[in-house]
Amino acid sequence: MILIADDEHYVTEMIRRKFKEKNLECMTANTIDDAKKILDENTEIKVVIIDFHFPESDGTELAKWMQEHYSDAIRIAVTAHSYEKYRSLEKDDVFHHIFQKPIDFETELFEYVKQYV
Repeated sequence: MILIADDEHYVTEMIRRKFKEKNLECMTANTIDDAKKILDENTEIKVVIIDFHFPESDGTELAKWMQEHYSDAIRIAVTAHSYEKYRSLEKDDVFHHIFQKPIDFETELFEYVKQYV
């Protein structure tokens, strides 16, 4: 199971549909609080795709919370900003991988995620 956390509803739905086409089940969250609630209620989530920017906070908060509560789940970040700005978060194991938008779904995101689900 995959969780997609992004404050943009159209982004979560687009990624969810792409994964569904590949027969992968996804859930979506448009706030960090909703993502935490979904994680607390669904122990089968293996991968969480997290946008960096949310109106109330940022995806790093969710990833750090997951390190404490769900350390086995794979944390993948997506950002429209420069990867260089966030590289240290990958090196510090806050995120397992960081993708820069726009993401090539077929050759990047799907290939990375399918290793874990």
